[in-house]
Amino acid sequence: MDKGKSFPLKRFLKNFQTHLDAGRIERVPEGYRLTCSGQGYFQDRYRGGNPQYVERAAVEQMISSIRTGCGEGDWVPLT
Repeated sequence: MDKGKSFPLKRFLKNFQTHLDAGRIERVPEGYRLTCSGQGYFQDRYRGGNPQYVERAAVEQMISSIRTGCGEGDWVPLT
């Protein structure tokens, strides 16, 4: 999605549910948050050699774009 390509929402939701079921994400009154297990799971993405490696700067840019709605390309708000 961050590269301007489409991503099936059903796939995202299924993946999100997988993280909920595994205890990496938990529901709280304010919404959802990562558990300690989830933090470790996603921190591993920053380690070289991980097949799902991602650079921290790319993640920070995507988070900023989501929060501000000012990313590159056509961002569509979800309501």
